Amino acid sequence: FPPEVYKPGTRLRLTLLEHNESLKVEILKAFTPFTNSVALLVKPESSVLQLPPCLVLKLADRRVEEDWNFDGEQDYQESIQSHIKTFGTIKSLRKPDEVPPPWWYMLEYWDYYERGLSKEREAYRCLSEAQDLGLVPRFFGSAQLKMDETACHPSLTHINGLLLEHVEGRTMASYQPGINISVEEAEVISQRVLQLGRDLRRYGVNHCDITVNNVIIRCNDGCPVLIDWAHANIRLTEVPLEQRWTDHSMWQDFHCDIRWLLRYGNDGDTLVAGGVWHRYRTPISDIEQCRRAQDAGWGVINREISDLSSEEKERFYDEDKFVDRKHGLQWRVKKGVRTRLADDPVPDM
Repeated sequence: FPPEVYKPGTRLRLTLLEHNESLKVEILKAFTPFTNSVALLVKPESSVLQLPPCLVLKLADRRVEEDWNFDGEQDYQESIQSHIKTFGTIKSLRKPDEVPPPWWYMLEYWDYYERGLSKEREAYRCLSEAQDLGLVPRFFGSAQLKMDETACHPSLTHINGLLLEHVEGRTMASYQPGINISVEEAEVISQRVLQLGRDLRRYGVNHCDITVNNVIIRCNDGCPVLIDWAHANIRLTEVPLEQRWTDHSMWQDFHCDIRWLLRYGNDGDTLVAGGVWHRYRTPISDIEQCRRAQDAGWGVINREISDLSSEEKERFYDEDKFVDRKHGLQWRVKKGVRTRLADDPVPDM
């Protein structure tokens, strides 16, 4: 990717689509490395709109694809225009087992980035209340960066973008519990992240990419904000609250994946450097575990607890060594320890 395109100090002229207004912005910082989009910290110049002094501009620029190069770009522009001139539209003429030409891959990348931007825009439109509550960044509208307006395909005429709130803070990925943040502070943040999941689950918008890189801890109040909704799904936004809450995909996103993040960070089964965020998870009650065992089996339930650290088992559980672990509950919660249900109950409206 040509780094000079978005270097600090560069000025861009955007078209604000909802207002049909022009807006000049100056690039203050590029959030590199670019992944699914170009992310820039920009300063808007004079505008009739009430905009904050700094914004995040996300652009669906297909050139962020790692295989992009100048020669390939020239081939892409020539090939796509030749294709449209010949056939009048974009359509695949190759056989199923035929390898597509290089320019076709670039077209698919463009389509992928466009769909991601569209998903994110629709997600923010469904999350207006969450924006007011500070759970997600505030959305200020859609923008376009004009390119070659005489070209015959939208991948050449412009780059679509979004204007978002710049959340002052650090991602959870930049912290290492027990190293550059205390275990006690990490636990406080963990409880706030768990509550963030409960608060967002009610809206029926799947995030589908919850990682420590996508949670920012605000510097002014220490509250978490979930960013980067490019994989979002809004299919549940119009159904009743109970149906949204109990849908498996919502449980996976805002209950299961968040608890996994707090336990493992971004490293799969490897603990994050310095230890886990949420060190001591509130145990599920014995009654609830017996109910779960009817579906999952006793072996699964007992293994979940057996795999915990010896410190956590000693803190919360007593082992019944006379129980057949395949036919009964091997680990019981110690008397006096606070317990929870396997899932959070449906909240009131």
